Amino acid sequence: MPYAPWVLDTLAAYNSPVLHSDRSPEQWEELFDSAPPLTWDDLEKLLAAAQSARVTWAEPLLIWPDAADARYALITYDLPDGSRRASLSEDIAFFAPPTEQPTWGDVIVWSLADIREAGERLAHTDLALQRLAAQAAATVTSWANERARLLADEGLEEDEQPEDASLLDDAIRP
Repeated sequence: MPYAPWVLDTLAAYNSPVLHSDRSPEQWEELFDSAPPLTWDDLEKLLAAAQSARVTWAEPLLIWPDAADARYALITYDLPDGSRRASLSEDIAFFAPPTEQPTWGDVIVWSLADIREAGERLAHTDLALQRLAAQAAATVTSWANERARLLADEGLEEDEQPEDASLLDDAIRP
């Protein structure tokens, strides 16, 4: 069996259950049938099939085809906190298998793996942004605390300005 079980599960969910109610040799053979050229609608249906086949990494992903230009779409990734991150406009050509006559197996593996990678990049970007925001908040807090300490050393309240502002230079220098 050249494909992972999730590939057959996705194909089974994509096809009508009337055709193949359970895993069968005929269904495995379909993985090697030539697939038509992809559209975003096809990829959206394949992703939905992977989700209904309980492919866990597919759950937080969605495809939003561009109604004005069928070549482009957005890929979104739903984060555990309920927020959503969106990719820049994605070109369908990037998600097509690199073979001349792709099979259904190629389409499922190549295209969905690329969609998953796009989602993972969004999740990693979000994590990096959260870390950057936490570092920035810590830096601002540190500066504010240092400023308050320097003002207190001069006997000034937080809302007062010192006559010589250079004494606050230490609050903003590392």
